[in-house]
Amino acid sequence: MSRDCRARLAETAAPTARLRCVAEDRVPALRQIGLHPFPDTSAPHDTPQQPLRVGAWNAQQCHFARDSAALLRTAALDIALLTELDIGMGRTGQRDTVAELAAAQGHGALYTPEFLELPNAAENDHGWHCNAITARFAPRAVALIRLPDRADWFIAPRRGQRRLGGRVALAARFGRGAGALVVCAVHLESDTDGAGRAAQLAYLLEHLDRFAAGDPVLIGGDLNAGAGNAARDTLTDPLFATAQRAGYHWNGLNALGPTSRISRVTNARQQNTARYDWFLGRGLYGTEATTLAATDADGQAISDHDLIAVMVQPE
Repeated sequence: MSRDCRARLAETAAPTARLRCVAEDRVPALRQIGLHPFPDTSAPHDTPQQPLRVGAWNAQQCHFARDSAALLRTAALDIALLTELDIGMGRTGQRDTVAELAAAQGHGALYTPEFLELPNAAENDHGWHCNAITARFAPRAVALIRLPDRADWFIAPRRGQRRLGGRVALAARFGRGAGALVVCAVHLESDTDGAGRAAQLAYLLEHLDRFAAGDPVLIGGDLNAGAGNAARDTLTDPLFATAQRAGYHWNGLNALGPTSRISRVTNARQQNTARYDWFLGRGLYGTEATTLAATDADGQAISDHDLIAVMVQPE
């Protein structure tokens, strides 16, 4: 979609569901998975006894690419489940931040746009706001699961952030001996309530069942658990009951304490007391769960979310 068209959509005074539908039909990238080549296609990771270190991080658009790359290198991940990465945005120097973070780890990457950002179209080469999976080795299969809308960022944008698209999950199957491990990077809606997030998760779990076909599954990302709850009472969020009914657990996969952080980039509500970011697993167990501070060498925040990591192995 041209910059002029994006600018007109950003400024329209009468946004409608029909206009959104027509516009999204003209953006095939919202239904596609991009690829940065994987360095290892021979799959020496197919050793059932070898646990994998998996991380999940909302990079808040990746304004600090060099420091973000350093954080991921320090985390020493086999697989990274990443959300809120810019591609071709003026605010982050027109970078392909997915490619940069993958290369910094010696990883390949899968990615898909969550949103096409419409404001400031003249400043953006592309305007993509993406989710990604990076890994040391190539997956056997991939799946894109666009979640049901629980907010409309085109008709009723928050803080003037008009967008096309919606929340998305990206899944990949990696070889594990005779079986496999399925991982899924997801970003549940912030601009809704617990029931809205639970509905999105239920939809995701149904579609993951078909893709995983009985293989162990690890979901990781910004679940926005407890968003809008003034007490930050995360585990009362209905999404956890939804996960439990589907056979998922979180014990052993997550460290204690908050994952939110007061950021230098004030594009969102600032606080540091919530645990928005979680792993949910089925058919596997986790060890060495940890939270890594998303800060640079001087202790300055590089995102409004910390990075979570865990070692996982099928049961």
